[in-house]
Amino acid sequence: MVTIIAVIGGIGFFLLGMNLITDGLKSIAGDTLRIWLNRFTGGPISAIATGTIITLLVQSSTATTLMTIGFVSAGMLSFLQAVGVIFGANLGTTSIGWIVSFFGLKFSISEFALPLIGIGMLLKQFSKEKFAHTGVVFTGFGLLFVGIQFLQEGMSDLSKTIDPAKYAGDTFFSMLLLVFIGIVMTIIMQSSSAAVATTITVLASGVIHLEQAVLLVIGQNIGTTLTTAIAAIGASTPAKRTALSHILFNVGTGIITLACLPVIMKGLNSLSQIMSLDDPALLLALFHTFFSLFGIMIFTPFIRQFTNMIAWMLPEKKSSITQYLDDSVIEIPSVAIETATRALKEATKLTLTTMAEKLNALTLRNSKNLSLQSIDEKLMYIQQETEEIRNFVEEIEETSSKTKTQYISILHALDHIDRMIRLTLSAKVDRPLINRDDEVYPVIIQLLENIDHCLLALEEDQIETILENLSVFAEE
Repeated sequence: MVTIIAVIGGIGFFLLGMNLITDGLKSIAGDTLRIWLNRFTGGPISAIATGTIITLLVQSSTATTLMTIGFVSAGMLSFLQAVGVIFGANLGTTSIGWIVSFFGLKFSISEFALPLIGIGMLLKQFSKEKFAHTGVVFTGFGLLFVGIQFLQEGMSDLSKTIDPAKYAGDTFFSMLLLVFIGIVMTIIMQSSSAAVATTITVLASGVIHLEQAVLLVIGQNIGTTLTTAIAAIGASTPAKRTALSHILFNVGTGIITLACLPVIMKGLNSLSQIMSLDDPALLLALFHTFFSLFGIMIFTPFIRQFTNMIAWMLPEKKSSITQYLDDSVIEIPSVAIETATRALKEATKLTLTTMAEKLNALTLRNSKNLSLQSIDEKLMYIQQETEEIRNFVEEIEETSSKTKTQYISILHALDHIDRMIRLTLSAKVDRPLINRDDEVYPVIIQLLENIDHCLLALEEDQIETILENLSVFAEE
């Protein structure tokens, strides 16, 4: 019982430490992480590198993955870029294995962990902003190593009562059982990093051997996709696609790794002999990194085909206006505002082009054989979509003067669009305005010119020009 309590407590300390590290690093970085994610994800390779670096900084692949889902939901990242970031996040999260292997198992708790906790809490209590968040990070690392210490003590006692031969991993069934145990470990702990750290500690304590630990790590990498899957429930199609790419990447890499396991184990044993590595914990950390690199090498050459397959499996069902409106990003005001702005721009573009269609139909100028009834139905549909944008925006919490200004501007523009649609719907004439001497004819021509100016301003992101022209429409 004492052994089990030590193990549970160790896992608890480790998870608490990981959460503090992640929260502290994210607070220190602020919007910088989101700026990096948006700026440096050009092609697949740069997206993979960005995902790796951000995960190294926040020490959480889950945080990077959820951030990526938010960005792709907002339309700020393409699906191809998001998949690259997911690949990189899997590689970045392997750093925790190296930290545990190099430091967590090498130092005494009193020499390393306790001073970190003491310094961290002093910074947290007696400083502000970034220094306080840095204190949280120090405390997190200290608690992380406290957790490892308890795990070591618990596992050393556990090694006397558990027979590793029962889970030898030398038959197909026992291999699958160990992979399943690894999946369950991650689901229970809600952290693949904690599960991997526990496995490294168990391995170092002699409870299991290297091949068993490798199988557990394969399962843990598969199990980490559960959080992503849960985050995608009820989300937008782009978010679901991103989650599915994460699942397929980890599961696919796990299956291929299992198929190649005999060769991989021979490679690890040969490497340990060549480099005189007799530390199984370091070899397991090496395998964990290899696992992610192996998957990246397999999937990256076919990343476009991979994303096309997922897009085919999950087709977009929402309109071009509301496809990126995802409730999961409302908790991040800056991203939610960006999402609403993109939806607003698309709604404005469709409203203006549909207005032009009706005005041209009224004057018999390039009417494209569109009936006034079908145009009015299209306008009413756009009106419903803009109402969905309004509902989304009203759920956003204004956390700064910048987001408050953007919030008000969006609502202001939505009011103009709604008025424009209502006025256009009310526009009725008994006959087409063929005669240029008709009093209304020059007004319509002027409106068409303003529409062209607005569409051009939309392409160039000249928001002030758009609002100015929308005001003119509303008045006319």
